[in-house]
Amino acid sequence: MDKWQAQYKLWSSFGIPAYDASSVPDGDDRPNFPYITYSGVDGTFDSDIPVTVSVWTRDYSWSQANRISDTIYQTLKNGGSTVRYDDGLIWATAENPFAQNMGDPDDDLIRRKILNILLHFV
Repeated sequence: MDKWQAQYKLWSSFGIPAYDASSVPDGDDRPNFPYITYSGVDGTFDSDIPVTVSVWTRDYSWSQANRISDTIYQTLKNGGSTVRYDDGLIWATAENPFAQNMGDPDDDLIRRKILNILLHFV
């Protein structure tokens, strides 16, 4: 598994679909809510790269978005989570602030949580 596949494995491990932010299907193929988007990044050995991950839900309340982001936080706090790939390891940890609520100007039912993550390439 390469580092791109490792990132996909990490973000899809939370029980909902995950997509690289640059390749989310649209139109009739647009995914059902909830889902996660992330920006795939490349890092050299022993580098730290801050990234944002978004949790997308569509509901009247924030409860589902909160629940998903809390699950991710519980995994990434206090030591984080690791994924091995062919040439090393990606270690993901929660950053501060961890989560921020965002909406969508085109749909007032969309609840988006932007999560701040640090990926360590080791």
